[in-house]
Amino acid sequence: MNIDLLSQMVYDLILEHNSLSLPGVGCFVAEIVPATFTDRGYTINPPYRKLSFRSSGPSDTLLVDLYAASNNVSAEVARKVLVDFLAEMKTLLYAKKNVVFPGLGRLRATRENNIFFVADEGLDIFPEGFALEPLSLKARKETPEEISRSVEKLEGILSGEEPVAQTVTEAEEAMIEVVADETPVDETPVDETPVDETSVPEPYEPKPIEPEILVQEMAEEKAPVEAVSQTRKIWKGIGISVAVAVALAAIFIGGFVILAHLNPTFVDSLLYTPEELQVINWK
Repeated sequence: MNIDLLSQMVYDLILEHNSLSLPGVGCFVAEIVPATFTDRGYTINPPYRKLSFRSSGPSDTLLVDLYAASNNVSAEVARKVLVDFLAEMKTLLYAKKNVVFPGLGRLRATRENNIFFVADEGLDIFPEGFALEPLSLKARKETPEEISRSVEKLEGILSGEEPVAQTVTEAEEAMIEVVADETPVDETPVDETPVDETSVPEPYEPKPIEPEILVQEMAEEKAPVEAVSQTRKIWKGIGISVAVAVALAAIFIGGFVILAHLNPTFVDSLLYTPEELQVINWK
């Protein structure tokens, strides 16, 4: 029995079972992790099975049965071989804090000898998820060559050098031909009366904006801003006044406390009448 054989047995059994007991050590647990979003929600990662280890869990005879069937030995002999090997592995794990399972990952132990499992990055124990890959929701980015061609085409359209492409389907072409055939020709004689040039409307010319109106409009737009600024100044003045009042009150109270410590008699003369002081100081 060696660690390579144990690792291969664990891999073969965990593909078909959700838990696998290691007698005297703990058990492996396989759980399905649902699809998740990453990269700020622009990528969907497919579901997968996660392999972890627990120091306590349900016990089973899957390893014993597989070893007995593979080596043509009884279950008692297979159990003894596995228990002895796992006991040695556990002692080594506590001493080295690390035992590698080739093709799976590694068992590790903390200073308090709590065991946990770190799976290999490429571990795949989810056959049902074969060929599933992360799905990106980001829009495809155009290459610099595509952007350059698009800009050149747009410049040609705007300058009139390149006509705008119009796509006409076969059905639309057939409809156009039918309409052209059925449209009657208007035979009404054309009125050739010369046009009176005096009746042609003059082209529209925008009226210039007078300076007084422009200044008035600018003043109206500026008024709300000045009102807000004035309100802020008022609140700022109120805040400064309150802060000054609080500071003066604190200074007054502090001075009064200091005076009470230095000259209690003077403070008592301010608070009480001579008769009350005589009663207070009477012994």
